[in-house]
Amino acid sequence: MPNVLIIGHYAKDAQESMGRYGRMLETGFLQANWSVKTLVPPVRFGKLSIKSSGLGKWLGYLDKFVLFPIQIKRQIRSLQKDGSPYLICLPDHSHGIYLHWLKREPHVVHCHDLLAIRSALGEIPENRTGWTGRIYQKLILSGLRKGRNFISVSHATDRDLRTLIGTNLESGETRRFHVAWNGLNYPFHPIKTEALSERLQKLREKFNLTRAPYFLHVGGNQWYKNRPGVLRIFLAYCRRFPSSDFQLILAGKPPNENLQTLAQESDFMGRIHFLTGASDEEIHSLYAGATCFLFPSLIEGFGWPIAEAMACGTPVLTTDKPPMTEVGGKAAFYIPPMPRSNDEREAWAEAGAEKLQKIVDEVKKHPQKIRAEAVQCAQRFDPKDRFQEILSVYEELVSNSEIPPSSTIS
Repeated sequence: MPNVLIIGHYAKDAQESMGRYGRMLETGFLQANWSVKTLVPPVRFGKLSIKSSGLGKWLGYLDKFVLFPIQIKRQIRSLQKDGSPYLICLPDHSHGIYLHWLKREPHVVHCHDLLAIRSALGEIPENRTGWTGRIYQKLILSGLRKGRNFISVSHATDRDLRTLIGTNLESGETRRFHVAWNGLNYPFHPIKTEALSERLQKLREKFNLTRAPYFLHVGGNQWYKNRPGVLRIFLAYCRRFPSSDFQLILAGKPPNENLQTLAQESDFMGRIHFLTGASDEEIHSLYAGATCFLFPSLIEGFGWPIAEAMACGTPVLTTDKPPMTEVGGKAAFYIPPMPRSNDEREAWAEAGAEKLQKIVDEVKKHPQKIRAEAVQCAQRFDPKDRFQEILSVYEELVSNSEIPPSSTIS
C-alpha cells in the first residue's frame, strides 16, 4: 500500500481554503486505499503571543522552520523502516520552503498561485512587498527551484511556475509539470424555485436585505480580487440604468476603509450590502439567487468562485484573462482587466455596466439556456474527476521511483 505524507498548515496562519484543499487530498487518498498521514507544525513558540503578526509571526517561524522539519524527518524515517513506497505531498506552493530539507525525498508540490513571489520580485506594482516579505518569498522560490514534481491548479499558474523555476534542475534533470484543475469543495448546484425562495427569505431576515434582484460578489479584500472594481461597475450601472432596482451584495470579509469610503461617497449606498459571516449553505443560496456573479479580478491562480457560481446556474461576468477564461470557458461573459490609470477606469466601469445589462437581458430572454450552459461548464470541476487526475500523477511517480535510502535525510 503506498504511503503519502501530507504537510499541513500552521494553525495560527488560519489558511482556511488551503486547509480545505489539504483535507480534500487526504479524503481522496484514503478512498483510494492509500495510507495517509498529515503532519502540521506544532504551536509551541507561537503560544507565547496572541497575535499572528509582529512578534507572533517570528515565533511562528520558529515552530514552522526549526521544530517542524525535525518532526517531518522523524516521520520519514518511520516510513522508510516500513519499506513501502511513499511520497511527500506539499499541498501549498509556500510549503516549497521545506524542500530545503526535503529535496532528495520523493515529493509533489501543489501550486495554486505565485502572486506573492511575483510581487516580491517586483513584477506586480499593485502589490508592494516589505523587505521581510521579499526575503521570505525568495526562500520559498529557492526551495521550489529544488523541486522535481509539480501540480498546478491552472495552466496560467503552470506557466508562471515554469517561468520562475525553469524546466530543468541544476543537475540537468527534467522537472515534471502537471495541471489538475480544482474540484468544487462544496456541493453547489441549482436550487429549485420554491426552496430557493424560502432560503432567500431567511437571508433577507438575517442580513436585513430587500426583495430586489441583486448582483453578487464573493471574496476578500486582497488587491487582486478587485472589490473596488466591482463597486465601480455597479455604480456605473446604477447611473446608466436609473430605473433599475438591482442591489449589490459583497459577501466575504468586512470592507476595508477605502472600499467603505467608495460606497459611502456614492449616491447608491442604500443598494450596497456587505455580508460577513455567511455559512457555506447561505453562500450557496446567494449564488443560486443572483442574477449575475461579478468577478473582475485583476489576476488569480484559479478563480474558484467562478466555478461555484456557474455550478449554481448563475451567469458570470469576469475578466478576459487567464485563468478566469480557463475556468469560465464559453459560458462566462468577459470584460477587459481594469486599467491601472484612474483616468481610464470610469470608461472601463461604464463598459462593464453595459455588459452587465446585456447579461440581464439575456437572462430574461433565455433563462434556461443561460443557466444550463453555466451548469454544464461547471461540470468540468467535478471533485471526483479532478482528484482522479491528481491521483494518477501520484500513482505514476510511485510506480516509477525507488524508495530512497534512509541516509538521504540524515
